[in-house]
Amino acid sequence: ADQIHLGGPPRDGIPSIDRPRFVAADDADFVTDTDRVLGIARNGRTRAYPIAIMNWHEVVNDRVGGESIAVTYCPLCGTGVAFLSPAATGEQGFGVSGLLYNSDVLLYDRQTESLWAHFTGRSFAGELTGTQLEFFPSSVLSWATFRSEFPDGLVLTRDTGFSRAYGTNPYPGYETGDDPVAQFITDDIDPRLPPKQRVVGIEIDDDAVAVLHDAVAAAGVVAVTLAGAPLTVWHQPGTSSALDGRGVSEGIDVGSVGVFRPRAGGQDLTFVRTEAGFVDNETGSTWTIVGRAVEGPLAGETLEALPHLDTFWFAWGTFFPGTSINP
Repeated sequence: ADQIHLGGPPRDGIPSIDRPRFVAADDADFVTDTDRVLGIARNGRTRAYPIAIMNWHEVVNDRVGGESIAVTYCPLCGTGVAFLSPAATGEQGFGVSGLLYNSDVLLYDRQTESLWAHFTGRSFAGELTGTQLEFFPSSVLSWATFRSEFPDGLVLTRDTGFSRAYGTNPYPGYETGDDPVAQFITDDIDPRLPPKQRVVGIEIDDDAVAVLHDAVAAAGVVAVTLAGAPLTVWHQPGTSSALDGRGVSEGIDVGSVGVFRPRAGGQDLTFVRTEAGFVDNETGSTWTIVGRAVEGPLAGETLEALPHLDTFWFAWGTFFPGTSINP
């Protein structure tokens, strides 16, 4: 409880989007190629939620193929996650509590008013304490990549029912500024890395690893073993930080990442990044950042994507204190 702090705005002072409206990708003239979007693929449908909008709302309560889902984003941690809304929380969805836990946005469900940590999807206060939300894979991609990968996808519009400066960043300089916005940072930061260093956080069966974002960006592909299973972590440049420049399109290029199980077509695979995409050494097939083979013997195959967090070290190291660091 001593790590819970007021975040500034009161409950619902950052309003969730409860009636999201979408347009076809071809009609989205309000998103630029390098803008960050949180992309999901669920029940045969694909949707993009621009971080330019999520920065101001943090929660979108949505329905996809008959399922209630919540798409959430924490600007202070720089993380977006998507999860199924459990039956116990009813149809009213989630809102922003106005509280922070270790600098992570605390959500509340409107049915029971239990509190949920966005970062872990676990409730730790209220009627549903101990309940774990079911995450499903989502990817932070550039708008150009999403549009190319999912031409039939839909994108959340700025027709939210609220008036916000969606083209601007409410946290200018947060990504690269020397001031870590200390009042929002937990007091118990793991000293192994600088607080604002970007990592790719992955957790399987209580085994956690933080893959250095810079290392993946430089190498293109990093192989990791977690919970006894091989994983492959990819990076593709071309996606702006939404937490850097005054405008969301003006941030530094932090790229996009993907995490997959490196097996398809009945065989284990290893990969390298090339100008054409990601190529497996075993068959020479070419894959895209979403894990889809588009050329070569395995064209049409898809790698199993894993939930992961593209986030800042202070958050990952605090929520997963036993995490290893790779490399």
